[in-house]
Amino acid sequence: MKQRRVVITGLGVVAPNGIGKDRFGTALISGESGIRKNSSPGDPQLLCHVAAPVTDFDLSRYRDPRSRNSGKSMSRVSEFAVACAQMALNDAGIEGARLDQRRTGICYGATTGKPDFGDDAAKFRESGVAGLAPTAWAEFSPHAPASHIGHEFGFSGPIATCSAGCCTGLMVVEWGANQIVQGRLDTVLTGSGDSLLSPLIVAACSAGNLLTKQWDPTKASRPYDLQRDGLVPGEAAGVIVLESLESAVQRGARIYAEYLGYASAAEGDSAHERARDGHGLSLAIEGALEDAQLRPDQIDCVNSHGLSHPVFDLLETHGFKSALGKAAYRLPITSIKSMTGASFAGDGMLQIISSCLILENGVIPPILNLETPDPACDLDYVVNNARVARVKRVLTNTRALGGTNGVLILGRVDPQV
Repeated sequence: MKQRRVVITGLGVVAPNGIGKDRFGTALISGESGIRKNSSPGDPQLLCHVAAPVTDFDLSRYRDPRSRNSGKSMSRVSEFAVACAQMALNDAGIEGARLDQRRTGICYGATTGKPDFGDDAAKFRESGVAGLAPTAWAEFSPHAPASHIGHEFGFSGPIATCSAGCCTGLMVVEWGANQIVQGRLDTVLTGSGDSLLSPLIVAACSAGNLLTKQWDPTKASRPYDLQRDGLVPGEAAGVIVLESLESAVQRGARIYAEYLGYASAAEGDSAHERARDGHGLSLAIEGALEDAQLRPDQIDCVNSHGLSHPVFDLLETHGFKSALGKAAYRLPITSIKSMTGASFAGDGMLQIISSCLILENGVIPPILNLETPDPACDLDYVVNNARVARVKRVLTNTRALGGTNGVLILGRVDPQV
């Protein structure tokens, strides 16, 4: 029996530099950043001076006014998820009510469904149980956004949740693709997002020396630059529609990309962790290439995690060189973090959506602020201006704090192959 091929036919995105795939795509190509001065109150010794928040977001603009859940309260993370799901379905030309509810699945990931623990803790200290909303308990779960999507569209098929830090976005796509390949589902909405900008969470990241100390938002995120000093915290979300190639062709759908392969690997060996040789990423790249049945020289672009962190960017560079060999030096590499900041669970999904746009338009977004090249990061980075290129396959990678690496490969579709 011939294996079902899986394609992406709908994109929905909420990002600091653009809401909706058209606005987001235009911002990436023009080098428009969503990083701003951090307006959150708190101890200046703990908090980052810059952030990448989503502005001008109103769920009612993206939600079907006929929604039976229009009056339902939900967290900002879940609002992002529902808005992205609606945008992705609209972009795919699919009416949720017309889908076979039992053959439609959801896999949405987040670090937590409601990150502002501090606000609820303050209400509890002041008023006890009476100070908490009746739905507070449900919103904290990472499963809350997926549940809200299911209720919004009335899907009764499988609903899953993944929470794996920055690797979440890639992992949910792998779950959805496998469901379609195995014939269990026909359509899957996969997505991820986070809104980890509360003072407590930003302070915790600051205490761990993860965040930039830059004051200037236009220079704060600088992946692979010699002067990079940490990531910019942000918030974002995205959802994509997965379906079989046969289904997409049959209904004349716009196809952005085909899912080709995925792998994950951890840097569990302390010797490799100390050596900072990118061993975990190298294993994940090799696994993804094997899954996709591709050679390194068949990859045309790398859409990297590129956090603008002194250590993590170096690990990535070593991992690319180790797994891709000579091909690593000819591949254009980009990172959109200089425009979006780091949104943790949202990172991988933004990279997947931007990879779809690279494949469709043949234009690779630039890395901003790479002004002083790091001699140890010596690959072909797309710097300051977008680059026109013939791109048939894109490799994108993410790294969760703790050493888990995910790698996913997407390709342009030739239905005849």
